[in-house]
Amino acid sequence: MALSLTARLEARYGLTAEDFELEGDQYRDRAALWQELAAEREAATEPQRTAHAQALALTALIMAQTRRADKFRAEGDITTERDILGRVAIFQGWLTAAERDAGLAPPDTSPGPRHANPNPTVDPWGLR
Repeated sequence: MALSLTARLEARYGLTAEDFELEGDQYRDRAALWQELAAEREAATEPQRTAHAQALALTALIMAQTRRADKFRAEGDITTERDILGRVAIFQGWLTAAERDAGLAPPDTSPGPRHANPNPTVDPWGLR
């Protein structure tokens, strides 16, 4: 049995229409849009398309929560804003994982660990 995107979002992340500040029908329409956008990646596998749709949903959730935080900041309710931004940090971790699973994350180009020179040469022109 294939799960709908909304069922996957609820099962995996505990997300419902209320989290996106949407009504049930609006949420299903939005989920269909996310799936359609993910399906545009023809070279992607089905699991990658599913992860891409989840990444789109998480991006929308982060934006909705950021708007809520901005509202509370404007009202001077810093504690609520801080709580919301703490949740956004969790969502961003989920987003990073979904982007990686979808093949959307940029490759890791870091050169690896770097080591400082334990015996630098100091001359009048600086360090070498």
